[in-house]
Amino acid sequence: SVSKRILLARAIVHNPKILILKDALEHFDSKEATKIIEYLGHPDRPWLLIVSSSDHDWKKIATKRIRLKQGEISKVNSNYA
Repeated sequence: SVSKRILLARAIVHNPKILILKDALEHFDSKEATKIIEYLGHPDRPWLLIVSSSDHDWKKIATKRIRLKQGEISKVNSNYA
């Protein structure tokens, strides 16, 4: 959707130190979502990226994965990518 693209663009235009996304790519097609994930997760980006999503494509770029169960940390995996 156009509004999701605009919101994402506004979130990254000023190169924030932390970028927090929740299901940010759920309305994008698979090919477009993959390109966005690769862009946002590239090591040269100036931000810490925190993502809450059920989309498994984020695993490709994750360096740490934290699972929550009933509001508590239930599992932490480091060097995930």
